[in-house]
Amino acid sequence: DQLVPWQWFERIGGYAASARHDHSSHLECSRAEVEAYLKSRQVSYRSDDTNSARDYLRNKIRLDLIPNLQDVYSKNIKSHILHTAEIAREDDDYQDGLVREISSTLRSDGKSFYIKPEEILRLHPAMRKRLVRHVIASILGGLRRISIRHIDAALKLFDAPHAGKRIHLPGSLVVCCRENEVEFTVEPNRQSILDDIGEKSELK
Repeated sequence: DQLVPWQWFERIGGYAASARHDHSSHLECSRAEVEAYLKSRQVSYRSDDTNSARDYLRNKIRLDLIPNLQDVYSKNIKSHILHTAEIAREDDDYQDGLVREISSTLRSDGKSFYIKPEEILRLHPAMRKRLVRHVIASILGGLRRISIRHIDAALKLFDAPHAGKRIHLPGSLVVCCRENEVEFTVEPNRQSILDDIGEKSELK
């Protein structure tokens, strides 16, 4: 299993970007500081009841994990996380730019992408995953229900691209080996054989 889903890195990168463009740098302020500021300006506010519910992972992180890290490791853990998020955002922006350049050279008819094994195998493993993610997002309009297991399953087709071998992924997405390339396309009414949590992995 993944320790941290890749979407988390995108999210923290997004938070860092928000902080960078916000001159108030509100992400570096504690809740107590924000409340004190509002009180000094006589500004009323409302607390969302769900903010204290540990049913949500984000609240477990904020209420339990981060305070524990502060007690055990460093009182400045929040600023360290924010700094790490900024680095992750910059790296993500750079690599996404490279992926967009690479994807623009791939054969596509607007609905499907066709990738030759040599086009992807010559890339660094990290870039291979990003390229497949980008291709899938371009076809489906996003990455909803797509996990790292789906990305890995698609990449395995390039290791032994036998014509006719295919996998069915969420969103009616089909990844199929052709004579000298792997096709990414949508076939309506197709059901994924790789479930949302990746318990099944079958190639046909």
